[in-house]
Amino acid sequence: MKKIILGLLFGIVAAVGILAFIGYRASEKAIVNAGKNLDIFQSAVSDLRNFNPKEAKEKLSDVQSDFNAARFDAIGSRFLPFLKSGIGVLGGIQKLTAQAVILTGDISFLQERLLDLVLNQKGDELIARLERVQSTLATMNQESATMSSAAGGLQKLLSIDPGFFLPLQVDLTRFEEFLGSFLSWFQSETPHYIVILLQNPSEMRPAGGFLGSYAEAVVRRGNIETVDIHDINEVDRGLTRNIVPPEPLQAIVTRWKTADANWFFDFSDSAKKVIEFIEGSSLYKDRGIMFDGAVALSPKVVGDLLKLTGPINLKEYHLTVDASNFLVEIQKQVQQGQEKKSTYPKQVLEKLAPALLSKLAALPDSEKQQIFPLIQNWLEKKDAMAYFKDARFEKFFDEYGWAGKPYELPQEFQGDYLALVDSNIGGGKTDLFVKQKVILQSQINMDGTVSNHLVVARDHQGNKSASWWYKVQNQDYLKVFTPKGGRLTTFQGGVKKDIIPPLKYKQSGYENDKLVEEIESTKKEFFSYPALKAYEEEGKNVFATWSKVDPGKSTQIIFDYTHRLFLPPTDGQLYQFVFEKQAGSEREYRFEFSAPVGYRFRDNKLPIFEYRTSDPPGRLVLNMTLEKFNAE
Repeated sequence: MKKIILGLLFGIVAAVGILAFIGYRASEKAIVNAGKNLDIFQSAVSDLRNFNPKEAKEKLSDVQSDFNAARFDAIGSRFLPFLKSGIGVLGGIQKLTAQAVILTGDISFLQERLLDLVLNQKGDELIARLERVQSTLATMNQESATMSSAAGGLQKLLSIDPGFFLPLQVDLTRFEEFLGSFLSWFQSETPHYIVILLQNPSEMRPAGGFLGSYAEAVVRRGNIETVDIHDINEVDRGLTRNIVPPEPLQAIVTRWKTADANWFFDFSDSAKKVIEFIEGSSLYKDRGIMFDGAVALSPKVVGDLLKLTGPINLKEYHLTVDASNFLVEIQKQVQQGQEKKSTYPKQVLEKLAPALLSKLAALPDSEKQQIFPLIQNWLEKKDAMAYFKDARFEKFFDEYGWAGKPYELPQEFQGDYLALVDSNIGGGKTDLFVKQKVILQSQINMDGTVSNHLVVARDHQGNKSASWWYKVQNQDYLKVFTPKGGRLTTFQGGVKKDIIPPLKYKQSGYENDKLVEEIESTKKEFFSYPALKAYEEEGKNVFATWSKVDPGKSTQIIFDYTHRLFLPPTDGQLYQFVFEKQAGSEREYRFEFSAPVGYRFRDNKLPIFEYRTSDPPGRLVLNMTLEKFNAE
């Protein structure tokens, strides 16, 4: 009897062991297969981060199907705790995937309905959807944190790095914090004022274009209540502060005003200055109105919207405006109004804005859905930039490159940087007809120096226009931003222009602007090249010169300069080139990079890497890898 009992016990243990083993093998296979889907999940999260919900949804649906089809054996997990933990982790990922699917639906809804909700006073519906997004983000963030802590002990079984969840948590936290702050601002019954800067690239300025007009937008409880167009002179007539203008501007103005406040390449600095001046004008100061932020728009934005709506007929001006003639025709109306000394020469914009918004609101849903991709493109190309006083908003926009802030070079930067910034000062509206070509030839040397040959060619084609304001001499103040520590070797072209202050500012009681003073205090002059100056700005070395080009003529400005890399080149080293476009600018670019002797670029297996473009993003980053090779 004792043997029978022992035999039964042994049989039971053996059976359970066999079942546990079979369960383990089945569950292990399911876990490993499911773990492979995490790469797809990560790709879907990247799509969501870049606001591509359709692509994300397709990937997440595949992941979700695999999880639903997977079989996790209960007996195996009961006897093998680590297997149970693995099943728990993947179960959590399954929940995370389900929440991500919900999020894709909400983002798709917002993309498709955003224009309708904003233009048709459906603020409550928009707020409700954003609150749902906020709730989904919170759930995903919590689930991600749980998964991150549990996955550490399962690295080998799941074939994933426990750090997989960290970037996801960072993104989720970033979105959750921003949306929480934004919702409290958006839901407020208090009216919020936003200044929309209508930049005119026909007269370039550092952050995009001359500010001849702006729109005052009032947002309350999720609705845009009003959008009123103003001439910038309305603000400046009520501005009584006497501020010393930046030195180049002293060639055309006596005191610094809002119209010329778009002076800094860093849009956030320009926007702060514009808001400061606007709030200081009696137009708003007397009513106690403060602005929460600023949004800059280029004519490309209006042109793209006109492509959607079709032409707009402004009967009182006997004018039909479309995407192809918008900028030229509006400029013509403004110039004619100024010549006739009209009280409101820019009234044409006041008529166009409501007509355009009305036609946008009336678009069929299928066409309204095209707005969101356009917004993404505007932000990427710096045709739209945003600045907000709320540091949380500004941080979020900057992380996506929407704030117009220049790239901050790391201390151990192994590469090169370039930005070209034009300022039309006294050159009419000629920038629309000045065609530019830029060539940068860059030689990376074995000793860790980089030798650059930069050519900026400017061709004034205003003689082909019938309008006089395009046919005057183009006068440009050019600034070239290069890595800090850059040293000039030779310089050609450029014009020496002596700026004589129109006033004795100190004796006249004018105040200095701190940021302008800080930049100008770093001025360095070149004895051999009197047309050239250098400054330190935005952590960069800046070369500055003047250019003058008559209609039908062309000119070239050439800079030869060097800078030192953090380390000398080595095999397998990443070399990075960062180019930042000036908002509103149009140029043809050719960038050529030559590897050190005995090296080539892994990317094309050649000693020279070339990149050409006439339509770069706001920030272009080229990553090149150096590798040694045997010439034989």
